[in-house]
Amino acid sequence: MDVSIRNQHIVVLSNQMFHDNYWTSKQYVSRELAKANRVLYVEGNYSWGKLLQGLRSRRFPIAPFGRVHTEGENLILLTPPPRIPLRNHWIWLGWLNQVMLAWWIKRALKKLSLGPEIWFW
Repeated sequence: MDVSIRNQHIVVLSNQMFHDNYWTSKQYVSRELAKANRVLYVEGNYSWGKLLQGLRSRRFPIAPFGRVHTEGENLILLTPPPRIPLRNHWIWLGWLNQVMLAWWIKRALKKLSLGPEIWFW
């Protein structure tokens, strides 16, 4: 695959973990884009239930406080902390989850010195 976008900073907002058992186009495209660009892949944040399962079985990532780590020279993974529970019952909890996610992304961009970006979902 020839990537025509080069030397850019790209942010991919995903609804799944990068190392999920079943890959979709998000993971494939992110890996291809990372060959010629710096890519920040924002993993789908998970619930406290999955965090507890991960602690027991190690099937899910264990990042109760979130983390940023590299997956190669140009691919950076941002694992946000687990979502606040009951977000579907109270609108303000859903809003708070979004504010926290935006804060994590801004923090990662600043820490990694990523300038103007291309965003895609």
